[in-house]
Amino acid sequence: MQTQQLTEQLKTLRLRGMASALEESLTALSQKKLAPTTWLAQLLQAEMADRQARSYEYQLRLARFPVPRDLDSFDFKESAVNETQLRQLYAGDYLITARNIVFVGGTGTGKSHLATALARHARQAGSLLQRRRSGESARCRKARGTRRTSGKPLAQPVRHRAGLMLITQ
Repeated sequence: MQTQQLTEQLKTLRLRGMASALEESLTALSQKKLAPTTWLAQLLQAEMADRQARSYEYQLRLARFPVPRDLDSFDFKESAVNETQLRQLYAGDYLITARNIVFVGGTGTGKSHLATALARHARQAGSLLQRRRSGESARCRKARGTRRTSGKPLAQPVRHRAGLMLITQ
């Protein structure tokens, strides 16, 4: 079977990572540099890396971040934000302990920039990510014809798959 046919079959099976690594790994195999099990392990690693990269990109697209932001591009000199505290948050310990972070401040103080930077970094570290606008939950309840009365808990807790939920205006 020719390499082109194998590549097409791998793509048909949605094994894109294996398809992209096939030619190079076949060359190494034909030159007797790899044992068959090592060759297969390399193909599987290529597939897993490809799926992880596509999952990361997909979640970032779903989050609809307005502009890619990171902590290095934030100007701490122009803001009253405690850089040491923010760098500690950047480490992600709040995700392990399931702690909330709330950024409060006026327009142009960097709340969205910092929240986006933390969320992108958490996703790179492997956390699942979900981003919502602050009014979406109320609109969803309104569409379902339900509402939450003040002081009373929801009948069922809201469950999210995400390890991190970013709520913005």
